[in-house]
Amino acid sequence: MKKMVLLASSVLTASMIASCGAEDDSKDSNLSTDYESKCGECRKEIEDHFNYCIYCGTKVGEGSFEPYENINECVYGAPCDYIIDCDECENEHIIKNSMDGYPDYCPDCGSEADVTFEESDW
Repeated sequence: MKKMVLLASSVLTASMIASCGAEDDSKDSNLSTDYESKCGECRKEIEDHFNYCIYCGTKVGEGSFEPYENINECVYGAPCDYIIDCDECENEHIIKNSMDGYPDYCPDCGSEADVTFEESDW
């Protein structure tokens, strides 16, 4: 029997709403400045115990903090674990099912790290 894994991503932005004929009151209505639990540079989620963003390496509390388009994403697929192995500080982190993309940086020191992934047993 074949095992099938379905991966899909759906993002609805203000420009997509406008292109399908729905009304958008203002272009600025979807802009957000809410950076709670988000990176100040790339706007991806940061866990409370991280010192650096695992996606861009920016230190927590630093970045451009520019307004961004607040969008919702739905990601479907098999759960996986990302293993971040840092040669610089010699720490290893396991990130459960990262929905924001592929991590590249150590959450402790911000250095580029070796990252592997494997299917999770959730």
